[in-house]
Amino acid sequence: VCLSIGAPAALLGAAADLRRWSGEGPVEAWYLADCDSIELGFITYGAPATVWWLAPDGSKQQPRPLRPREEGTLWVSSRLGHAFVVTAADDREKELGRFVAVHDAIHVLEKGGPPTSRTPASEWAKRERRLSEHERSRARNVKRTWTRRGFDKAPLPADLFADMATYWYNNKATCLAFEEWDSTSAHVNWWAAPPEMCYLPFGLKNKWHDRLLPMVEAWIGGSALERTDLYGIRSYPRGATLLPHVDRESTHAASLIVNIAQYAMDAPWPLQIADLDDDDAMTNVTMAPGEILFYESARCLHGRTAPLEGGAFVSLFAHYRPKRDPTWYKRPNPPGESPLDWAAHADYVAHPYSLGDPSEQRGVAEVVPPTRPYDRDEL
Repeated sequence: VCLSIGAPAALLGAAADLRRWSGEGPVEAWYLADCDSIELGFITYGAPATVWWLAPDGSKQQPRPLRPREEGTLWVSSRLGHAFVVTAADDREKELGRFVAVHDAIHVLEKGGPPTSRTPASEWAKRERRLSEHERSRARNVKRTWTRRGFDKAPLPADLFADMATYWYNNKATCLAFEEWDSTSAHVNWWAAPPEMCYLPFGLKNKWHDRLLPMVEAWIGGSALERTDLYGIRSYPRGATLLPHVDRESTHAASLIVNIAQYAMDAPWPLQIADLDDDDAMTNVTMAPGEILFYESARCLHGRTAPLEGGAFVSLFAHYRPKRDPTWYKRPNPPGESPLDWAAHADYVAHPYSLGDPSEQRGVAEVVPPTRPYDRDEL
């Protein structure tokens, strides 16, 4: 068994199941694939830069360009103990930071400022009213549904929650970057309380997307789905709101929210979501860390209209659609099909996970390496 640094002490048994040798094949091959492989990301909102691998003799090798903004993010596959240095693009001697691969991570080299808007509050209010009507019209255009209510809660498997909680714990102090919003978008009040995103390595993103897929398929009664989107981990700040809306019809048929963490909460921050079984009446749904909310996100209006009363609310979002069917929403339910009543057969009773005292979640939020590469015996 190998454990990632930062694994939650309260879920060590589940975390151990993530990287356990099955007894089949060479143990060395398992170790290299499951324990020694690391993905490192680099993102900057400043000037272009260069990422170098530090050879054992300390020399800079294998330069890779790092372009500004999200689209310029650089991901590197590495091994435990390998070291990297980031320099200015036009001066290899001007170092911007040194990093050692000790866990999957993304490093923000220069964080951009929060998005701003010169649009007055009265104009944003008008845009929100217009957008609200537009979103209601979009919801009515979706003909296909699967479940009776359109949403349900369930627990995330303990090992999967341990994996997500570990990545967040290890990176939360250094990974967050302000999202880039269209200047006319009113879905989130980014001009007043901008959320931040912690981006995910491709390996983790694909693994989590695949693990969640059969859970969503089971929720909608076994229909075959395919992956479409899985965003990074989004952190909403105090005062954040989310206008009731529906998601993209072609890609967001069956979706889920995973609550990762909540900080300094003065009051719950419920999601308001349309209940298909009650003439689309809006229902308040609260979540705890480690819970999943399944929802038919292109059909059910959903939002958070009350400002967040707390330090931060951290969640992950994943989306799916019927296999090879981007126009699924145009066809009504098959004749004779009864909507699935999840509550009638699901045995889930809300019991959020406890990760215990955060100080017991052993790990580091930021690694400051020495000026030479780590020797493997030092790790």
